[in-house]
Amino acid sequence: MNNNEKSNGKEKLKEKLCRECEIAWATKGYKKTSITYLTSKVGISTGHFYLLYDNKEQLFSETLRGLQSQLKLELEKILSENPNKTGFVAALKWLYREYSKRRYLYDFISDDFQAFINKLSPEEMASLKLDSIEYSEYIIEKTDLVYKVGKQLVFDTIQALLYTVSIQDSILENKIRTFDFIIEAVIPKLFE
Repeated sequence: MNNNEKSNGKEKLKEKLCRECEIAWATKGYKKTSITYLTSKVGISTGHFYLLYDNKEQLFSETLRGLQSQLKLELEKILSENPNKTGFVAALKWLYREYSKRRYLYDFISDDFQAFINKLSPEEMASLKLDSIEYSEYIIEKTDLVYKVGKQLVFDTIQALLYTVSIQDSILENKIRTFDFIIEAVIPKLFE
C-alpha cells in the first residue's frame, strides 16, 4: 500500500469517526460518549484511534468544525441567491432551525458542553471563537449590509438571539416563531 492509499484510508476512518461522533454527541452527549464506544461503531481498535487522534477532544473538535463547515456552505448558498437584508434574515432563520436540530452542539451553558470546552486548550478555544467572529464578519460583508449601530452590538445581538435555541422548550411555546418575529424586528434596527 502506497502513502496515498494510506492517507485516503486514514481520512475515510476519520470521516466515519466524525459521523459516529456526531450521532453519539446528539444521543448520548459528550461525557457519555467513550472512545471505546466510537471505535466499536467504526470497527477499529482503541490503539488505532490513537494513531488518528491524540484524544477524544480532538475528534469532537474536528466533528464540530466539520458541522460548522457544512453550515457555512449552506449559509453562503442562501446569501448568494439573495445577498441583501432579506437574504440575511432568511439565512439567520435557517441557521436557527439547524441549531434547533443540533442543540447539543450550541447549548454553551449545558454541563455536557462545558465538559467538552473545559478540556480544550486555550489555543483551540481561541481558534473556535475567532472562526465564529471572522465568519460573521464575512457573511455581513458578503451581503454588503451597512451598519446602523456598532459592529460589536450587531454581533452581540445576533449571538444573543441565536443563543435562545438553548432555552427549554417548556418556557417558550414556539421558539422558532418567536425567533423569526424578533429577528425580523431587530435586523432593520441593526442595518440600513
